[in-house]
Amino acid sequence: MPNVQLNVVVVGGGIAGLTAALALRRQRHIVTVVEPSSWLREFGAAVTITPNSSRVLTELGIDLKRDVKAAVFRSAKEYRCTSKDQSFRFGSNGDGRELPWVDRLKAINLLGKFYMAHRVDLHEALKNKCISQDGPGEPVRIVLSSKVVSWHPEGSVKLSDGTEIFGDLIVAADGIRSEAHAIILGHKSPATPSGLDNLRFIVKTEDILNDPTTAPLMDDGPGCFAFYVDPVRKRNLLRYACRNDGMQNFGAYAPTDNADNLIGRQASLAEVSERLSTLPPMFQAIGTKASSIYLWKIGDRKPIPSYTKDKLVLVGDAAHPMWPRQGQGAAQSIEDGGTLGVLMSNLTSKAEVPARLKLYDELRVHRTSIVQLLSRTSEVQDEMMKITRFPDAPLPEEIAVIFRRFGKGSVPANYQEVTGWLWGHDCIKEAQALMASSFLKAQEEMTPLQMHL
Repeated sequence: MPNVQLNVVVVGGGIAGLTAALALRRQRHIVTVVEPSSWLREFGAAVTITPNSSRVLTELGIDLKRDVKAAVFRSAKEYRCTSKDQSFRFGSNGDGRELPWVDRLKAINLLGKFYMAHRVDLHEALKNKCISQDGPGEPVRIVLSSKVVSWHPEGSVKLSDGTEIFGDLIVAADGIRSEAHAIILGHKSPATPSGLDNLRFIVKTEDILNDPTTAPLMDDGPGCFAFYVDPVRKRNLLRYACRNDGMQNFGAYAPTDNADNLIGRQASLAEVSERLSTLPPMFQAIGTKASSIYLWKIGDRKPIPSYTKDKLVLVGDAAHPMWPRQGQGAAQSIEDGGTLGVLMSNLTSKAEVPARLKLYDELRVHRTSIVQLLSRTSEVQDEMMKITRFPDAPLPEEIAVIFRRFGKGSVPANYQEVTGWLWGHDCIKEAQALMASSFLKAQEEMTPLQMHL
């Protein structure tokens, strides 16, 4: 089939923007990424690449082990402290409660498709694929130090210096503080702080192993995703590997009194020490080895009814900012990009773009709205944690009502089915199926004369 080439403007060069740019490049479109910073580089710690997103990255030509140096998920454990002086036994016969993530992955034949990566490595792999001279399509053009100040859904954006950039498709990928949604909704609906923040930091695995106080932590083996909860259940520390298991990512979550904005910042070792002060000495010792420390303000927004208007489309946090409790922020951004690439294939006219974006809404709004709400409240999360022990138990009403409100089709009967819906989803195949059905429907609606023109 013919494929009309589009001029695409992607605003924002993070994971969401670069995934969309790569997917659109591979459909032979001309793509320009407009980035406000003076250097196109990700910051922060690690990110989970769950099976629903790893299959998209593989489809886009990224080898997660080679290109991203991702660690393969192998186990999940939870340790609950009863006092700050407690000592734990780690390993197969240790004190941790095994979380049944491995069993859930086996049940849907996806064991080995769940990865953990440093954000910088994933971002670098996406950027390299975008700008490489190799591969399908023309290399993506990157424009730095260019801040978008206004959006025009008819097909342009205006920069702070007055320059107007035109495109057949405008992709808003400029993150949680994006204002592009206001053009679609007719009003602003900013993301709101959650009252929680996360001190994220990285420690080299060898530094943990070389200290007798912290070395036992690694007895849980490579690829372990672990939770350590303080005695009063107000703070918790998570850990998972990245960079071929050579680094450990930590996230120290706690309620915050400073919940009036979503502006993150670099943080200090002293702040890490205070955050870990309610946990046993081993974890406090971990904090002294921290590097790349960043305070991440957690926020989200109520689901919105549409991500598109004319030639404008939202992806990633610009569309659906979410809490991290399901580990799906990056994954849903990657799904967005993969979906958009499929929908912009086999175009016969640039005039088809708005109609194709309506299909994007049909595919993405219901799914991401459910994930937003599943990620949102502690009550829903607590219910989910309970039934991970009993995957065949009936789905609690608090979760079922979310699927009834936004879902298409039947409501999952239990959490194992929720797992299949979340991790087993194939957005590429879903988009291809919708494209095929839409094409057939259009053919059926054509008159005999139109079919012969």
